[in-house]
Amino acid sequence: MPLRKRAQVQELLSGKGKTLIRTPFVRVRLCLGVFVCVLVLSSVPLHAASSLSVLDFGAKGDGKADDTAAIRKAIEAGRTQSRPVTFPRGQYIVTQPLEIEGQSLEGAVAGAWNADSCPMPTLRVSHAKGPAITMKEGASLHALALVYDRKDGAKYPAAIQVSGCGVSITNTRLQYCDDGIMADGKSNTGRLNIENVFIVAPRGVGVYVTRTYDVPTLRNIEVWNNASEMFPGPAFRFGHNDGMRASQLFAFKLQVGFEFVDDETGAFWGILQDCATDACSVGVRVNGEIYEVSEPPELDRYKMHVFLAIVAVFSINYGLIHLIKGVTIVQSGKK
Repeated sequence: MPLRKRAQVQELLSGKGKTLIRTPFVRVRLCLGVFVCVLVLSSVPLHAASSLSVLDFGAKGDGKADDTAAIRKAIEAGRTQSRPVTFPRGQYIVTQPLEIEGQSLEGAVAGAWNADSCPMPTLRVSHAKGPAITMKEGASLHALALVYDRKDGAKYPAAIQVSGCGVSITNTRLQYCDDGIMADGKSNTGRLNIENVFIVAPRGVGVYVTRTYDVPTLRNIEVWNNASEMFPGPAFRFGHNDGMRASQLFAFKLQVGFEFVDDETGAFWGILQDCATDACSVGVRVNGEIYEVSEPPELDRYKMHVFLAIVAVFSINYGLIHLIKGVTIVQSGKK
C-alpha cells in the first residue's frame, strides 16, 4: 500500500480522520456492511412477523388447561387484523366449537406430514356441542391435528364443517371423530381444496363433498381404520359436484369405501383417478334415482354415463361394487 494511503487508514483507525468515505478501502467496507444487513433482513420470514400465536392470548398447549377462550380471542384478533393464527407445538384442549372465515389456522409447517406419526400441534376436542371447526368462505386450515377425547355414548358432530366457498384444508390429521370433513349440505362449497389429509378410525363418514359450484380439488386423502371394529363409512361420499378433480383417495377397512348419491340440486360430475379401497365390504356404492322422462335432457344422460364410468377407475381389493337403484333413465316407457 502506498505510504499516503497507509497514513489515511491509520488516521481513520485512530479517530483523527475527517471523513469516512475518502478511501476506496472504507467504501468497500460500507458496501459490504449494507449488503449483509439487506441479506439478514430478507431472510426473516414475513409470515412470522405477521401471524398471531395463540400463546400470546393465554393458551397453554399443555394438554391440561382449557385453551378454548384463548384460541377464540386469537381467532377474533386475526379476523379483525387480517392475520393468520398459529399454534406452536403442543396439545390444546378445546371444549367449545370454533369458527373461522376469511382467515387461516396454521400449525408447525416444518413437521406437518400426518400419517402414522403426528408431529404437528394437536387440538384435543372434548365436547359434542357442534363441529370442532366450522370453515366459512375463504377459511384455511393447515398443519394441525384434531383428536377426539371420546366419551361413551356421545354422538359427535363433524370434526370440520365446510360452509362456504374457497375453503382449503391441507396437511391435516383427524382422529377418532364420528364424521370427518363434511359439507353442510346447504352452502355453495365451490373451489374447495382438500389435500394431504389422514383420517383415523372415523365412526361415520370420512369426507362428504356436495354442492361445489364448481371445480373442487381432492388429492392424497386416506381414510384408515385401525380399530378392530369395521365402521359403516363410507370413507368418501359425493353428492352434487361440478367438475370435481379427485386423485389418490384411499379407503381402508370400512363397510363402504366410496358412495355416490344424488343431491336435490343434482348429481356428481367429475374425474377421479388413482383411487382405491382395501378390506372394505363394499368398494363403490352408487345410490342414484330413476328418472322417468319422455325426452331425457342431456344432463340426465350425462349423469348416467358419469356414474357408470366411475366404477372403472377404482382399484377394489376385497370389496364389492354395489349399485343401489343405479341411475336409470326411462324413456317412452322403456328402460
